[in-house]
Amino acid sequence: MSYSRASAASYLAVQFATLATETGQTTGDTSGGFGPAIDNALRKLGGTAEADLATASVADANVSAFLALCEYYALVRFARALATRVDTGITAVEGDREQMFSHVRQLIAMAREECAAQGYPVDGSEAWSYARLQLDYIEPEPV
Repeated sequence: MSYSRASAASYLAVQFATLATETGQTTGDTSGGFGPAIDNALRKLGGTAEADLATASVADANVSAFLALCEYYALVRFARALATRVDTGITAVEGDREQMFSHVRQLIAMAREECAAQGYPVDGSEAWSYARLQLDYIEPEPV
């Protein structure tokens, strides 16, 4: 037996129905839905050639790790969608969005721990972060 992409998309749709509605993301295995999260999970899991991602399935022994990775990459995608949303108008409530974004960050941390527990650590480089950019190329200062 094996676990298919369609099964993973269905699982993610059930798990993240509210976030999908909030961000306007579709819930299918498409580029606008959970397809990129499933692709990234398969890449991290290994054993699937890039050309075979669209038809890949996962062996029963790897289903737990695969679903943990799918959840992580789906949550990172939701975090990006929430971070780039801009509400305008009098009825926009920014406090609610910050609270939701905070909850998604907590879910990402939990998903990262689950991936590590399954033997597939993710370093968080897929998530957004702040960095320093040195543009003084004529007289650079020592860092």
